[in-house]
Amino acid sequence: QQYPANGYFLDIALVSPDGTKKLNVEVDRRATHCDSFGRRKMRDVLRDTRLRASGWAIQRFWATDLRADMDACTVKVEQAWNKLTDEMTAL
Repeated sequence: QQYPANGYFLDIALVSPDGTKKLNVEVDRRATHCDSFGRRKMRDVLRDTRLRASGWAIQRFWATDLRADMDACTVKVEQAWNKLTDEMTAL
């Protein structure tokens, strides 16, 4: 938890032993991460852009999604990690 990366602290970071695969898993509250129109705040968009530019894949969840169906969220994280593995294998 709170893994330091590119000047940010990530909620949960999955990093392969060789550092070639990096997945940032963020858990957000709508009140903190949305503007008054329900759109993701610009600071999150900029953060994601900077992290992606440095090789991070990002999987975001609303806290309510975790409460409603943790198993489905876990599957999404696993799928995101496997996608990174598939992409690395294809290279």
